[in-house]
Amino acid sequence: LLPDDPGLGTDSQWMRCWPMEQTATAGAPVRLSVQITGHGAHTIRIAPRLPWEAACRPVQTAVTTGLTSGSVLVGSDDMPADQWLHFDLRLPEGQAGEFRIPFDCWLDERYLGSYLVCTVRVLPG
Repeated sequence: LLPDDPGLGTDSQWMRCWPMEQTATAGAPVRLSVQITGHGAHTIRIAPRLPWEAACRPVQTAVTTGLTSGSVLVGSDDMPADQWLHFDLRLPEGQAGEFRIPFDCWLDERYLGSYLVCTVRVLPG
């Protein structure tokens, strides 16, 4: 059931957001960070889905600056087991509210879903 290392199935915190919650002003830059603990040698790709559009519509990607997705190799002999991916985003102007941002994840090009989520509270600018 597991690709190679039981840690992928037993370590529920092998991928974590930091911070899990943050507050910022509309139009301000924010950094979303994901820490990944490697179990076996894998390429892991992460991409946040940015729900800045109306909550009743499907999630759409907003205009961003900086990284909007990234990948990292973890768990090989020459790479440390823990790696960070940082996503620098600019919040949209004129939209306030609380947004839950899911992170889509691929392990060696296999889609794992978007079970990792952080929350950004956007205050009016």
